[in-house]
Amino acid sequence: MFGLAGTLALPAQGQNVALAWNPSPTTNLVTYKLYASTNALIATNLGAATTNVACGTNLTCTVTPAIAGDWWFAVTAVDTNGIESLPSNILPVEVPAAPGNLRTVIVQYSYTLTNFVDAVYLKFRFP
Repeated sequence: MFGLAGTLALPAQGQNVALAWNPSPTTNLVTYKLYASTNALIATNLGAATTNVACGTNLTCTVTPAIAGDWWFAVTAVDTNGIESLPSNILPVEVPAAPGNLRTVIVQYSYTLTNFVDAVYLKFRFP
Protein backbone atom coordinates (compact mmCIF):
# COMPACT_ATOMS: atom_id res chain seq x y z
CA MET A 1 0.00 0.00 0.00
CA PHE A 2 1.17 3.52 -0.71
CA GLY A 3 0.01 6.91 0.49
CA LEU A 4 -2.00 9.60 -1.29
CA ALA A 5 -1.65 13.24 -0.35
CA GLY A 6 -3.53 16.22 -1.70
CA THR A 7 -2.03 19.54 -2.60
CA LEU A 8 -5.01 21.76 -1.95
CA ALA A 9 -5.83 25.37 -1.33
CA LEU A 10 -9.57 24.94 -0.79
CA PRO A 11 -10.32 24.63 -4.50
CA ALA A 12 -13.63 26.06 -5.66
CA GLN A 13 -15.93 24.32 -8.08
CA GLY A 14 -14.26 24.16 -11.49
CA GLN A 15 -10.76 24.60 -10.04
CA ASN A 16 -7.99 22.04 -10.09
CA VAL A 17 -7.23 19.58 -7.31
CA ALA A 18 -3.60 18.44 -7.53
CA LEU A 19 -2.86 15.07 -5.94
CA ALA A 20 0.46 13.36 -5.28
CA TRP A 21 1.40 9.97 -3.87
CA ASN A 22 4.37 7.90 -2.84
CA PRO A 23 5.65 5.38 -5.39
CA SER A 24 4.19 1.90 -5.30
CA PRO A 25 6.52 -0.91 -4.24
CA THR A 26 5.36 -2.82 -7.37
CA THR A 27 8.46 -3.63 -9.44
CA ASN A 28 6.69 -4.16 -12.78
CA LEU A 29 4.51 -1.03 -12.67
CA VAL A 30 2.73 0.06 -15.84
CA THR A 31 0.49 2.88 -14.68
CA TYR A 32 -1.31 4.53 -11.80
CA LYS A 33 -5.09 4.97 -11.81
CA LEU A 34 -6.74 7.81 -9.91
CA TYR A 35 -10.30 7.35 -8.74
CA ALA A 36 -12.54 10.27 -7.76
CA SER A 37 -16.13 10.17 -6.62
CA THR A 38 -18.81 12.26 -4.97
CA ASN A 39 -19.85 9.09 -3.12
CA ALA A 40 -17.66 7.82 -0.30
CA LEU A 41 -15.00 5.45 -1.64
CA ILE A 42 -13.86 2.30 0.09
CA ALA A 43 -11.45 -0.35 -1.14
CA THR A 44 -14.28 -2.57 -2.40
CA ASN A 45 -16.27 0.02 -4.39
CA LEU A 46 -13.69 1.76 -6.61
CA GLY A 47 -15.66 0.65 -9.68
CA ALA A 48 -18.46 2.99 -8.59
CA ALA A 49 -16.17 6.04 -8.79
CA THR A 50 -17.53 8.76 -11.06
CA THR A 51 -14.06 9.61 -12.41
CA ASN A 52 -11.21 7.26 -13.35
CA VAL A 53 -8.00 8.83 -14.70
CA ALA A 54 -4.97 6.96 -16.05
CA CYS A 55 -1.97 8.91 -14.72
CA GLY A 56 0.83 6.95 -16.40
CA THR A 57 3.88 6.46 -14.21
CA ASN A 58 3.56 10.00 -12.80
CA LEU A 59 3.41 10.41 -9.05
CA THR A 60 1.03 13.35 -9.47
CA CYS A 61 -2.26 13.96 -11.21
CA THR A 62 -4.58 16.95 -11.45
CA VAL A 63 -8.36 16.74 -11.74
CA THR A 64 -11.04 19.41 -12.03
CA PRO A 65 -14.17 18.54 -10.04
CA ALA A 66 -17.25 19.44 -12.07
CA ILE A 67 -19.48 20.12 -9.08
CA ALA A 68 -19.08 21.45 -5.57
CA GLY A 69 -19.44 19.08 -2.63
CA ASP A 70 -17.59 16.27 -0.92
CA TRP A 71 -15.16 14.30 -3.09
CA TRP A 72 -13.14 11.19 -2.28
CA PHE A 73 -9.88 10.31 -4.05
CA ALA A 74 -7.84 7.09 -4.19
CA VAL A 75 -5.03 5.81 -6.41
CA THR A 76 -4.01 2.29 -7.42
CA ALA A 77 -1.01 0.85 -9.26
CA VAL A 78 -1.45 -1.49 -12.24
CA ASP A 79 1.34 -3.93 -13.16
CA THR A 80 2.35 -5.49 -16.49
CA ASN A 81 -0.05 -8.39 -15.90
CA GLY A 82 -2.99 -5.98 -15.54
CA ILE A 83 -3.27 -6.67 -11.82
CA GLU A 84 -4.46 -3.64 -9.88
CA SER A 85 -3.12 -3.04 -6.39
CA LEU A 86 -5.17 -2.30 -3.33
CA PRO A 87 -6.02 1.41 -3.22
CA SER A 88 -3.97 3.99 -1.40
CA ASN A 89 -5.48 5.65 1.60
CA ILE A 90 -8.67 7.46 0.62
CA LEU A 91 -8.44 11.25 0.70
CA PRO A 92 -11.67 13.19 1.37
CA VAL A 93 -11.83 16.75 0.00
CA GLU A 94 -14.59 19.34 0.33
CA VAL A 95 -14.88 21.40 -2.84
CA PRO A 96 -16.81 24.62 -2.08
CA ALA A 97 -19.07 26.28 -4.61
CA ALA A 98 -17.54 29.14 -6.56
CA PRO A 99 -18.64 32.60 -5.40
CA GLY A 100 -21.43 34.02 -7.55
CA ASN A 101 -19.68 37.32 -8.21
CA LEU A 102 -16.25 35.90 -9.07
CA ARG A 103 -14.58 37.55 -12.06
CA THR A 104 -11.41 36.62 -13.86
CA VAL A 105 -9.27 39.45 -15.16
CA ILE A 106 -6.21 38.79 -17.27
CA VAL A 107 -3.89 41.71 -17.88
CA GLN A 108 -0.98 41.27 -20.20
CA TYR A 109 1.55 44.01 -20.70
CA SER A 110 4.94 43.91 -22.35
CA TYR A 111 7.47 46.55 -23.13
CA THR A 112 10.95 47.08 -24.50
CA LEU A 113 13.46 48.62 -22.13
CA THR A 114 14.87 51.83 -23.62
CA ASN A 115 16.20 55.12 -22.25
CA PHE A 116 12.87 55.99 -20.66
CA VAL A 117 10.57 54.39 -18.13
CA ASP A 118 7.05 53.27 -18.99
CA ALA A 119 4.42 53.88 -16.35
CA VAL A 120 1.12 52.06 -16.42
CA TYR A 121 -1.99 52.91 -14.47
CA LEU A 122 -4.92 50.54 -14.66
CA LYS A 123 -8.33 51.08 -13.16
CA PHE A 124 -11.07 48.46 -13.12
CA ARG A 125 -14.69 48.87 -12.23
CA PHE A 126 -17.03 45.92 -11.90
CA PRO A 127 -20.81 46.16 -11.61
